Amino acid sequence: MKNLTNWQYSNKLAAVMLFRISVFDSVVFLIISLVYGDLNKNIFGIFLIIQFIAMFIYIEKKTAENEKKQL
Repeated sequence: MKNLTNWQYSNKLAAVMLFRISVFDSVVFLIISLVYGDLNKNIFGIFLIIQFIAMFIYIEKKTAENEKKQL
């Protein structure tokens, strides 16, 4: 949130990544649920948390790189 340009870049990147993660997870979880009907749902929750942490780190890294390009 150092400036408006970084804020807009980060938000756009996050929106794109969240959409991709949502589509990917929906397909994977549907296939896994059809194959393994009684699979523990906590595994899915842990997997999502790991994805969001990785997404946060990736967005922070890309935002820092974008900021360096602006200078």
